[in-house]
Amino acid sequence: MSASKKKLAKSFVLNLGAVALPLVVLQLLVLPLLGRDMGADQYGFVVAIFAFFSLMPGVMGNSLNNVRLIRETEWGAEADADFNILQVAFAVLGALIVSLYAACNGFLDAWGLAAIALTAFLWVLREYGCVGFLLAMDYASILCNSFCLSVGYLLGYVLFLFSGVWTMVFLVGQAASVAYIAVRLRLHRAGVAPSGHLRALAKDSLLLMVSTFVARSASYCDRVVLYPLIGGSSVAVYYAATLVPKLVNMVASSMNSVVLSFLSHRKTAPRRELLLVLGVGLGVCALCYGVVLAIAPLILSVLYPQFVDASLSLLPVVTATAFTVVLSTLVSPYVLKYRPLRWQMTVSVVSLALYLVAALVLLSLFGLMGFCAGALLAELGRFAILLGIFFFGKEKVCAE
Repeated sequence: MSASKKKLAKSFVLNLGAVALPLVVLQLLVLPLLGRDMGADQYGFVVAIFAFFSLMPGVMGNSLNNVRLIRETEWGAEADADFNILQVAFAVLGALIVSLYAACNGFLDAWGLAAIALTAFLWVLREYGCVGFLLAMDYASILCNSFCLSVGYLLGYVLFLFSGVWTMVFLVGQAASVAYIAVRLRLHRAGVAPSGHLRALAKDSLLLMVSTFVARSASYCDRVVLYPLIGGSSVAVYYAATLVPKLVNMVASSMNSVVLSFLSHRKTAPRRELLLVLGVGLGVCALCYGVVLAIAPLILSVLYPQFVDASLSLLPVVTATAFTVVLSTLVSPYVLKYRPLRWQMTVSVVSLALYLVAALVLLSLFGLMGFCAGALLAELGRFAILLGIFFFGKEKVCAE
């Protein structure tokens, strides 16, 4: 194995651990424990807020992160101050939006809203701040950062046990991670004096933010759409069935940043390399599909014993959808790097439309299983669109 391939493999392993660690701590330990310590209605609100953190500040910070990786070969450190301006602006916007969402859903405690706003602000800083490690391909530091995030979640849960304030879980976790990033990278040193690139970077960031928001909406609209149509119990069954597959999706999304960090220093589109990556990815997905089907029932019986029997019938379909998302994730950084950014919006809007139409039509015909089948068809369509854009679309013009 060549040195570059060994480095890539090591990066994948470290980044996989970095993504998996906080997921395991939060979604398989802290959140289930929270659910046992509070009522169903309050716990549902906590889960909704967590989803909204991922959807709004998560998208904002991640979009800035990806734009920085995309533009690194053109402007490099020249744009540091521009990104400082953008991350603060996005962080303030994210804090306002999440606070408004919480207030509109009946959460009117002043201190609680302040904690939610601060958490959203820090969430954006964390999502963008990791770009310094990605540019340096320092995946050991990314893993250390995830360790700090995980310890913060655990400490926040301990504070919740003494105070009863659930917002401490997310706030302490984000604060611990941002503190580590600030000490290790000190990105603020570039100041906030804008360069001539600010307008172009703002345009790229907003375009990618909107397209990513639309794309992520498909992952969360199941909870929004299904509830008024088929009731809370069916939504609970669906959520339980998708828990393990969605964890796979979140871990797989780490591959996007790793691949993009390697591509950030290359200017020509490697078609043969993508075919090789897809071949390996398909083999790994086929193997992992069987593993998930084998272990998911055990995990669900521990975390959600009341839903395990009803959710198992959905598991093969939702797991197939999850691994189709993984394959799309492998193609996505190549399209993002080597094709015009306007394609991101097109792919996201078409994918969301496919998801809503296919899932809702099949829901009306075949119930919850039909909804799951529609989601699978929509994701297969997205995968085909991404492949078509990369292999048949025009190359990106650097000045775009």
